[in-house]
Amino acid sequence: MFIHLIGLLLLAIGVVLSPRTEAALMAELEGPTDNQPVSGIGIIRGWAFSDAAGVQIEQVTLRIDGEEINAIPCCSVRADVETFFPQFPSANTRNSGYGLTFNYGELTNGAHTIQVDIRDSSGAQFSRTHNVTVVKPGNAAFIDQVDLSSANAARQDQEILINGLQVRDKDSQVVQSVNARLRWFQNTQALGMVTAAPSAQSSVEKSGPVAQSQSFNTRAATGIQHALLESPLNGDTASGIAIVRGWAIAPEGLSIQRVQLFIDSEPSRPSSFRNSGLVAATCAALRPAID
Repeated sequence: MFIHLIGLLLLAIGVVLSPRTEAALMAELEGPTDNQPVSGIGIIRGWAFSDAAGVQIEQVTLRIDGEEINAIPCCSVRADVETFFPQFPSANTRNSGYGLTFNYGELTNGAHTIQVDIRDSSGAQFSRTHNVTVVKPGNAAFIDQVDLSSANAARQDQEILINGLQVRDKDSQVVQSVNARLRWFQNTQALGMVTAAPSAQSSVEKSGPVAQSQSFNTRAATGIQHALLESPLNGDTASGIAIVRGWAIAPEGLSIQRVQLFIDSEPSRPSSFRNSGLVAATCAALRPAID
């Protein structure tokens, strides 16, 4: 009996003194934020890492309205996450970014849920769901032309109102007049559409055929015959947090191994979020609990 009590006592002491060995999965869905209006082509993005050395993120899954849509690529360099969490392994925090290009125009107008499910190699899991409101000018999945010649703009508090905006649906070629309301969003560092309602003088018409996008033939030496940089276009003005995107088709039986971005003819640095302050904004309440 005495030996049994000593054993229990030693076990209790061991439980108190032993360090925590289970890995914790830390993550955030930065964009879109909860209850954010969304429109057009955006980035569903955030960061995720384990606080234990050697434990890696295995999968990030996107669900919309509860339905699994796609895997989200992970894990790109996020120097700001590494800086914000110096107490955790830098190999984990630095390589923690995830993101996926998504056309919100493929969804119906109104309320939807955006959910990310994350799992690491230790089996730890994380899930976050944000409510969003999809705004579709002219109810179009993709707008291929905007005409401002009959529009007028005004400021109302912290929003910009544009009345008489002419938008053309790429699929139907129908042109509609809408009144749009724009607001600044910190997580995209850009003005975003809040509402887009048909204007009172909305005239629906069909315009002429639109020129179709064409792929560029690449050098024969590359073995890739067709590829296209869709955004930004040549001569575009860029600002805020955006997507450098496009597509490439590999020859039959082969696959695309790498896509390298060059800026001013120099290979780009992998981090797009250095010193952004976004991690501090999203983790202000979280940090005291983990320091």
